[in-house]
Amino acid sequence: KRGMSLSEEAGQERANQKAAPRLHYAVIMVGVGLLCLIGSLGFSRFCYALLLPAMQKDFQTSYTQMGSIATANALAYMISALVCGLLTSRFGARGVISVSLFLCVAGLVITGFAAGVEQAAIGQFICGLGTGGAVGPVYSIAGPWFVAHRRGMATGIIQMGSGAGLVLGGLLVPQLLAAGGTMGWRFAWYILAGLVLITAILATLFLSNHPSEKNLAPLGANDQPRPDRKRPAAIAPDSSLPTLGSIYRSPRLWHVGLTFTCFGLSYVVYTIFFAAYLLSRGFSNEEAGLVWGLAGLVSVAGSVFWGWLADRRGRRFTLVMVLLIQAVALAELSLLHARPTLYFGAMLYGLALWGMPVVISLIAGEIAGPKFAPAAVGLVIVLFSVGQVIGPLLAGWLKDTSGSLELPLLVASAIAGFGAILGRFIRV
Repeated sequence: KRGMSLSEEAGQERANQKAAPRLHYAVIMVGVGLLCLIGSLGFSRFCYALLLPAMQKDFQTSYTQMGSIATANALAYMISALVCGLLTSRFGARGVISVSLFLCVAGLVITGFAAGVEQAAIGQFICGLGTGGAVGPVYSIAGPWFVAHRRGMATGIIQMGSGAGLVLGGLLVPQLLAAGGTMGWRFAWYILAGLVLITAILATLFLSNHPSEKNLAPLGANDQPRPDRKRPAAIAPDSSLPTLGSIYRSPRLWHVGLTFTCFGLSYVVYTIFFAAYLLSRGFSNEEAGLVWGLAGLVSVAGSVFWGWLADRRGRRFTLVMVLLIQAVALAELSLLHARPTLYFGAMLYGLALWGMPVVISLIAGEIAGPKFAPAAVGLVIVLFSVGQVIGPLLAGWLKDTSGSLELPLLVASAIAGFGAILGRFIRV
């Protein structure tokens, strides 16, 4: 450098800066979106399955009544998903997600203070408002930040947050139950609230609504096409419904939503009564938490796999495969009771768990176009939530009537299979 002039050194420095790769802000969006799903779904929703037995024992109530607490959560989730989808299309995802996460914190704290089923249902209703308000916008944030052929993988990585929440919940909740003694389940809700509060603060600080706010183009906009790779025929280019009202009149979106209803009803039966079923088969709280965590670990990898498969083989093929695997997992759990098969059924369930939200959000967003994608995702989540509202009550009634959880699991398996048939005829 000794022989270089000042102008040459400045030019070299500019060239080095140009050559150095910069982290695209879309990567930060994916990371924060992942954390939002850990808080809103992993902690605020799915940890209920691990806390249900201790709460039921403390409240001295039936499975039907405990199912009604989950139904209160699902009902609020449904209402919030619709309203917040509209708000996100109008005002952007950042504010909606942040406020929703703070609602989750309030709901978790109220649930921890509950003296009975009614107060716990109120806490879970508030929590459901927060979860439904956060999840739809989080699923749709990849749309403006990534080009179409990269959205599947990006959405899959974001969806890993749900699986990571299962893993962390499966490891953390049994320890909190043991540490808190008779107050363990309350202690667990308070700790979970604190963790979600941290996530809410991070979302407020780092989320951004659109690349233009950062003077950026979507990630992948400058990709050069590779001659050895063809775009999957099943991935259509972004369409664009002309008005917000057309979202609710689109037969294609209603077809997608009804398929999601089948998924919602079948998966929530497994999710809500999973720990109770394992305990009825002689598992301890610690081992049930371990199985839950293992299912969550598989689901983390599954999220990325389904996103990759949706980009490579198309949305419809991926959707049908997810529902078929879920149907098999539920049937296997219901009909085969040996310990290894219970572990295997949980792994299958984990594999399929997050594939459906990934592919459904992609299909809905691509039908509606970028502007109205949050509203479209909100609509299909509302129909998904109809299944979540019905599922716990139906499963609790079937359990109290038949005396076992095998029948609810088998019915849920049949519904997942019907969803696969519906999904086969979705136009993408």
